[in-house]
Amino acid sequence: MRRALLVGALCIALAGCGATTPNDPERIPADLPTQAATTPQVADPARVLIPKLGVDDNLVPVGICRGYSEMCPDGPGGMELPPVEDTGWYRPGPEPGEPGPAVLAGHVNWKGRPGALGRIGELEPGDLVTVVDVHGIHRTFVVDTVQQIPKTDYWSRTVPAVFGPTPGPELRLVTCSGQVVDGNYSDNTVVSAHLLT
Repeated sequence: MRRALLVGALCIALAGCGATTPNDPERIPADLPTQAATTPQVADPARVLIPKLGVDDNLVPVGICRGYSEMCPDGPGGMELPPVEDTGWYRPGPEPGEPGPAVLAGHVNWKGRPGALGRIGELEPGDLVTVVDVHGIHRTFVVDTVQQIPKTDYWSRTVPAVFGPTPGPELRLVTCSGQVVDGNYSDNTVVSAHLLT
């Protein structure tokens, strides 16, 4: 079961921002972490706040696609896409505040409508991202790195940057970026942040 969840995580689609991602389970690194056990004080996230960018967006859980649909344009094994007006929290992974990388993914734009995460490439180390859970508890994360990674380096750089092991609770924001070529963005932007204690 965990293997299936990890495979889905590594096949993160991001197709809503024009991504085309590989879907080859044979190339998945064997040493990536799985979700830690849930701790009672951590709850599902409901909103993400990024003061520098003026972002205050709903978080909706997304999972692994079982078939083809508008939320699953790449079909089985990819990550479900959130509606453009929301940001997706990858539910098979950690909740924000649990050990490991909690992943939030969103659109740059979709069918002419802007997505909330389209400007995350403007973040810098030291900027703050706050996640509010369903009980109203705020958890603030401090940006450590902002990377723009070519999609040609998806397996060697993007997968470890998003899903690699962490020393404690961390947050990853992911969207598409770069040039648009044949309707697809050339890169992904990955923001890494640690929990402010």
